[in-house]
Amino acid sequence: MTYVVIRLTGDTCDFRESHSKRIRLSQCKLKNPIVLNSLKIWFQFRKYFKFLTASPLGPLCNNHLFPPSHMDSAFSTWHNKGICCFLDMYSNGIFSSFANLTSLYGLPANYLFRYFQVRCFVSKCFTAFPSVPLQQPWEGLVTVKTPSRGTISILYNRILDLGNHSN
Repeated sequence: MTYVVIRLTGDTCDFRESHSKRIRLSQCKLKNPIVLNSLKIWFQFRKYFKFLTASPLGPLCNNHLFPPSHMDSAFSTWHNKGICCFLDMYSNGIFSSFANLTSLYGLPANYLFRYFQVRCFVSKCFTAFPSVPLQQPWEGLVTVKTPSRGTISILYNRILDLGNHSN
């Protein structure tokens, strides 16, 4: 699946990171006013619609909510092997075992402790654990496949639907 992602090489913020929890824009080393204002609007949008909880689409590597991902470069290896977000750790709607992840992604056996760290974090963030959490209404906005004809119309209609659900 392709995501609408704002990610600039060398910058510390990306769209998927910023949607998992509100972060201070001052933490982002952004100089591009378009990207900075887009993030400000995104934060206002989420606050207005009260979409403030964590998302399984949040990144596993360098996630401000998951401190081990900043302290251990092994999570970059996970990202390189294809485990980019928490949702990637689910298989058939259930949180995968370490053995399953090892066979799917080729993780070394010495990453077991890191798996336990992620599993503990996910179990605390998502009440439906070990099942996949229900998709939050705003997640449909960041999972629009691009580029395609009519993307703006699709996004516009989804935002209108969100407004109807919040009333």
